[in-house]
Amino acid sequence: MKKDKFLNYLIILQNLILAASPYIFSKRGNHTRNMMVIILVLLVMFSMMAGRKQVIFDKKILIFSLCCMFFMTISFLRLGGTYFGFQLKVYQRTIIAMIMGFCITQIDIKEKIYRYILPFFSLCSFFPIYRGINEWHKSNFGTNVRIFGDNWPTVFPVELGIFLVVSMIVLFYDERKFFKIIAFFSIALGYLVIISTQTRIMIILIPFIFIIVSFIKNYKLGLSLSAGFLLIGIFLGCLNFEKHFQRFSSNNTDGSHSNQIRILTYKRSIEMIKRSKFLGVGFYNFQGNSIKLDPNYKDYIIYENDNTFVNPNVSALKEALKIFAFTNSHSHNNFLEIILAQGILGFLSYVFFIYYLFRSLIKKYKKSSLYLYKRFFVLGIVLLIYILLNGLVEANIYMEKVNQLSFFILGLALNKKFSIENRVKN
Repeated sequence: MKKDKFLNYLIILQNLILAASPYIFSKRGNHTRNMMVIILVLLVMFSMMAGRKQVIFDKKILIFSLCCMFFMTISFLRLGGTYFGFQLKVYQRTIIAMIMGFCITQIDIKEKIYRYILPFFSLCSFFPIYRGINEWHKSNFGTNVRIFGDNWPTVFPVELGIFLVVSMIVLFYDERKFFKIIAFFSIALGYLVIISTQTRIMIILIPFIFIIVSFIKNYKLGLSLSAGFLLIGIFLGCLNFEKHFQRFSSNNTDGSHSNQIRILTYKRSIEMIKRSKFLGVGFYNFQGNSIKLDPNYKDYIIYENDNTFVNPNVSALKEALKIFAFTNSHSHNNFLEIILAQGILGFLSYVFFIYYLFRSLIKKYKKSSLYLYKRFFVLGIVLLIYILLNGLVEANIYMEKVNQLSFFILGLALNKKFSIENRVKN
């Protein structure tokens, strides 16, 4: 009896942490969030061992997630003693985020959590939105600056974008009008902040994801919104939109934000993949190899005390593009980066992992017995699409908060509760 009572207290504590998680994820900084993740993992692991609970989870997802972690570990070990602190940090926190996602699937989540956690996520989105707007205001809402928000200008909008994806689900699937209003303003103001970061892929991606969510809800609504966004795009094009935002200008001469940089980076990544014979060069190791493999680039790069500097005497045209391309810290593409860092087997594990996540979520979405929880399955599906599309131009597999948010949400959508209910109903 005492043991059962103790285990019940653990379940309550786990649910309290889940309830507070949207606020903790919305905070600036890493310490509180990382502590929450570790505490949640330890609590769940302890309660599973103490209660000798059966693991209820999709075996194929589990197998390929373990494969992903295995090849990630092998790629990190291949660095030997040459790794940098940031490589160790990203490796550790990515593994822990994946474990957290699994642990959330094994929690006995209370019904109230499922009822209110998505609206609470939407409400908490106003914290990073406020910080973004406040920073932009300090720059007099200039169009020639990029705000940093809570992170680097390419990372912050991806983090904020996940909050906006949750708000989209609330807007389309929650029947409570108050929460719909909150979600609407979250999306509108959040998108304004993303525009201020001048991150081109995110400015395009957020409306695209909005259309996908609307199509899933109602294809006629999706068609109407698609037509509306198309007209808005044509209108902005007629206004010569690029002259108002520096990073959209096609007349960039110094190469600092030219699309040519990405093309050179992709070509370089493919070249390095071939050199490594598809075995991988080590976890998050693009920059180190690009410098080591081409000594002639020392003519363009000053490399001192593990720091890389652009040689100020180099021409700002063609050679500058080479500098930017060959000193990137990653491939700017998830698929290229995984093949490059972890090899072909690591890449295949990732592909199958994503495939079985999609398959499990789609199966649950189609189950009529789980209709009340459909919003969570839609969120999981749309979130995966969001991560994959953004991953075509960014290596978001290395973004700490993005990983934590993603696996947290996927854990909610794949919780054992839905597998148990399926067994009972069927």
